[in-house]
Amino acid sequence: MDDVTIVMAQALQGLGHLRVSDAIAHGLPSGVTALFLTSRDPVLSYSHKIVSTHVVFRALHEWVQRGWPEDLFTRWYRWSLRKNTTGLEKHLVGLLEQEQRQSTTLLVVATHFGLGHQFAALKERWEKTQGLRMVVVVVVTDDTPLHLWAVGGVDAVIVPSTKTKQALEAYHVRQHLPATTYVVLPYMVSPRLTNVLSAPQSQQRRDQLSPSTNTRIHVSVPVSGAAVQLTYLSHLIRSLHAGNDRFFLHIVSRDMPSARSFLKEMASLPYVHVQRSTDDRQVVDLYERLYEQEVIALEITKPSEQAFKALIPPTALGGSILLFSDPVGKQERDNLQFLERHHLIAPDPARNPSRSRCLRLPDGAAVSAQYVLQCLARGVFAHMARFTGYDNHPELSSDGVAQFWQWVRNYLSKQ
Repeated sequence: MDDVTIVMAQALQGLGHLRVSDAIAHGLPSGVTALFLTSRDPVLSYSHKIVSTHVVFRALHEWVQRGWPEDLFTRWYRWSLRKNTTGLEKHLVGLLEQEQRQSTTLLVVATHFGLGHQFAALKERWEKTQGLRMVVVVVVTDDTPLHLWAVGGVDAVIVPSTKTKQALEAYHVRQHLPATTYVVLPYMVSPRLTNVLSAPQSQQRRDQLSPSTNTRIHVSVPVSGAAVQLTYLSHLIRSLHAGNDRFFLHIVSRDMPSARSFLKEMASLPYVHVQRSTDDRQVVDLYERLYEQEVIALEITKPSEQAFKALIPPTALGGSILLFSDPVGKQERDNLQFLERHHLIAPDPARNPSRSRCLRLPDGAAVSAQYVLQCLARGVFAHMARFTGYDNHPELSSDGVAQFWQWVRNYLSKQ
């Protein structure tokens, strides 16, 4: 790794891509740092927001994610990405000029498919003109086989499950794309969140989830980058505290126009703490610092990339019980299927809740609040806090970041 310059390529299109690149960067070996190349394409950012919040555009987005519409859209979008790399190349050159040392290998880790396709197109030309070897690794940020994640001509595409690997490989072959290796590694959750709780911290989490104590219950509520489901969250938060004043909620959000009235309303409530930032990377840091500063017992979130915190046991900082609102889009439904396949989400918590790390909330804020209150009162959460273990499966590990960097070392040493 001494002769390698590492570039983390990320896109400001939701917070998920940033969370994954941040997690990977935090797992770097001691003394090794990475450069961050952030794509600031306003069209991508706006399109992400509108398909997440507008019912018509969301339906259209869903339509182009299956069957022949997906094939047609993917072919066009892949072509448009690969023919527009000039801006990316200039950005990369400017970034590398800030480096004081010369390396013979440039390792690019892309956590967005768009950047993956662009770096794949740039790779051969870069190596010829710069005399510098470029290794491009794409990391899939949901357990979903969307065809856009099939990136031809890169060194590897990292996926969190064999199911997604097989689906992308099959599409890759059908489309006769340039060679790529697909590698299954556990989803890369932040190493900051996998630190083990101290004995007093573990007891505090158990006390929070017990129906028979008066301990304040700390609940994390991360607001998505597209600021969806805010009305639902507002009603749910008020209903939870009205039903039991032990609940104290921590909201972490990007400071954006579409969320400001919600954040102002929530900040006025004495049982809610709001943290926000206009900087996306700062939002990710605020969220992880929250878990380091408070013992969080529950988290209310969409089943986005946050769903994979289910890989973190309750004995670790990030091991809160996850309560999922309705999924938005195919990726989030696919993430739920991952949890179901591995018995990490309870379809019926009354049967064996200690075997679950997360639950799905019912439709509607009022019904969701009653469901949470009943789970607390009936001891369901207390049982879930004593989660007994994971299936013996290579996809179920909280050290995906460490496994990733070990794979990188091995790959580079063989080249």
